[in-house]
Amino acid sequence: MNFGRKACAQVVSTALKAAGALEKVTLNVRDLVKTLKGKGWAEVTPPPFKEGDVITWATYDWNGDGKIDPDTHVGIMVKDGGTFKAMNNSSSLKKPQMTSPYAFKRVSRVLRKAA
Repeated sequence: MNFGRKACAQVVSTALKAAGALEKVTLNVRDLVKTLKGKGWAEVTPPPFKEGDVITWATYDWNGDGKIDPDTHVGIMVKDGGTFKAMNNSSSLKKPQMTSPYAFKRVSRVLRKAA
């Protein structure tokens, strides 16, 4: 999608589908959030993070009103050694990367699958 520049929801939803948490791949962050909430995923306030938490960030002005909008980038939390990292798509690298959950401007929300 767009040569990997805007594929964050696709990358995360593909991982969730492979893990059995979703039935289909989603191409939009807001649609992914809506789908997960519809499946009973709850918003949580880490720390601590848990593996599989879905994290969204406010990274750019999506609707053109001059304000940074929530849920414009998405990742999934994984444990990397003793540290939690967010696996997310890099627009500049055009491939998935591992970053701190706080690497982007502002965390919008963290969703966790109900136990």
